[in-house]
Formats: sequence, structure tokens, C-alpha cells
Amino acid sequence: MEIHGHWFATGSAARYDAVLAVDADGCSIHVDGTVVASGSLSDLRISDRVGNIPRHLYWPDAGKFETLHNDAIDQALRSNKPTRSFNAVLWRLESSWGVAVASLLLVAAALFAGYKWGIPAAADRVAMSLPAPVTETISDGALATLDQWIFEESEISKQQQSSIRDRFTELTRPFSDSGVNYRLHFRRMNINGEPVPNAMALPNGEIIVTDAFVELADDPLEISAVLLHEMGHVEERHGLRQVVRASAVSVIAGMTLGNMSGISDLVSGVPVFLVQSSYSREHETSADSFAFSHMMKAGIDPIHFANIISKLGGLGEDAEPTRESYLSSHPSTANRARKAAEMSREFNR
Repeated sequence: MEIHGHWFATGSAARYDAVLAVDADGCSIHVDGTVVASGSLSDLRISDRVGNIPRHLYWPDAGKFETLHNDAIDQALRSNKPTRSFNAVLWRLESSWGVAVASLLLVAAALFAGYKWGIPAAADRVAMSLPAPVTETISDGALATLDQWIFEESEISKQQQSSIRDRFTELTRPFSDSGVNYRLHFRRMNINGEPVPNAMALPNGEIIVTDAFVELADDPLEISAVLLHEMGHVEERHGLRQVVRASAVSVIAGMTLGNMSGISDLVSGVPVFLVQSSYSREHETSADSFAFSHMMKAGIDPIHFANIISKLGGLGEDAEPTRESYLSSHPSTANRARKAAEMSREFNR
């Protein structure tokens, strides 16, 4: 077999037209009919095939041979050095459009799986492992931001606030060993000049209820029902998990590298999350179940939950519901009220 190319002698920049002769006894380089190097293919260092770029065969202390005849080199290697055939297989794979398309689809599937399941799973683990001082920092920063930009001082009477706090204290008593320091805040919240009924929980256990929400409730137990629902979000760290998912790259990288600067993303992300209330359906269902279970333990009929969310869900029947309303992100209001009614029937048996 003769393969044409160029010879570069060691220590020289000159390029010579050359022929690589390969036979059963070995190989040799011929320049103008003169053998300038010879040996066995097994003694040479041969570059791998990458597309159709030139291949190089290096002779120890002699020089290198360069050629564009990759197929001929592959044939010589298969005949004289079987261990090199794997490179030829790789090249054939690289050159196949079918393999290229399949690889792209595989990469796309892997990226989708990572986004759909991998990042949420990793984010949830990070959220569940954040220590109490971190959640305090996140919550304090979030409440300060909300007070500056969204909330106003409550106009609910001190007496009514005290009465609601007393009931809230009784609700939180069974969770005294949970490590969460529950606190209740009252705020006034207006969007576009309209009072907004809302209740929201910060990751450290601080729960905020708005004046419009308190005024909407016809029974104090309706407020208790929603407070238990918000406590369910705290106990399961739903809000923190959602925000960590949204800031997954910076937060997970920071946790991995020991650099907690990514926590600033959480501090800024929590207020946005709370105002837009973007809990997943799974988290809402979980918080509802938490509320039903503890209402029944506390002797509170779950019908109160059905009553209050029905009122909230009935807001704006004559207009499009605002994104800021409490139930804008609490999906399937009718189904949730129906479930609460079912739990009420079980409670009253």
C-alpha cells in the first residue's frame, strides 16, 4: 500500500513530497525514491482521526509524515495494528448524520430531564437543608422589602389583632418542638388603589394577613383555617423550595462551593414569589391536607376552610381576577372547597 503525503524531518521546517509504503514487514517513508525512515506501525505515534483533517505519523527521532488520505491510514491500521480500529469506529460515528441527530435528541432529552426533575430535586434538598439563621436572614430581608414597597400599617384594631393572635398562639402550640418560631403580622395591602385580601407565610414562620382578609372573614375560625394552611407551607418549606428552584443555579452552586452569596437571590426572590403567590398545585394540596388534619385535631370544622376560600374565590366575579388576589395562584378553588366539605362531613360523623 502506498499513501501519498508530506515528510517533515526533525529539526527542519522543510516539507517534502513523500510516499508512505506499508507492507506486511512494516512501513517506510520514501522521498524522491530514497528511504528516509522505516519501522513498524506499532512503534509510531499516530494522531487520531478527527473529521477529515490531516493525520500525522511520528517517527521517533526522525520526523513526521502528514497525509489527507485518512481512509488509507485506517485501512493500514486495521491490517497492521488492530488496536487502532477503535479510532476508525469513532470517526464513522462522528461522520454519521443519523448518529449526530440521535446524539442531539439524547442531549435535549437529558437537558429536559435535568430541568424537569433534576433541578427541582436538587433545589428541594438545598431548601430543606438551609439552617435556621439563613431562613431568618431571607425572611427578615423579604419582610423589610414588602414593608417598603407593598405593605402599609394595619388599621385593624389592637383588640382584634390581640384576639386573633391569641387563637394563633393556640394553633401553633402543638408545633413548639418543630424549631419554627411562628409570629403573626397584620398589614394593609392595596393594589391599584384596591384593598387586597391576602395571607402569606415567610420561610421562618412569620405569617402576614392583610386587613381586607380579616374583614372578609365572617367567623374567626375561617381565619384560623387559612393560618393553618399557611403553616403547612412553612412546615413543608414550600415557599423556600419554590424560590430556590427559581434561583437554583446560583444557590446550588453556592451551597456546593461554600459561597453563600447566592442567598441574596433568595432575599430578593421571596417578596416577588409571595406577591405573585406561585405555589405549585402539589404544594397547595399538601398545605390543604395539613390544614384539614390539624383543624380536626383542634376541633375545628373544615367547613370553615371551604367557606373562606369560597368567599375569596368569589371575588371579582364581574371582572377578571387580579394576579394579586389571594386565590390567583391557589388553583381549583371549587375543588378545594369541595374537599373541605368532604372533610367536614367526616369531622361531623
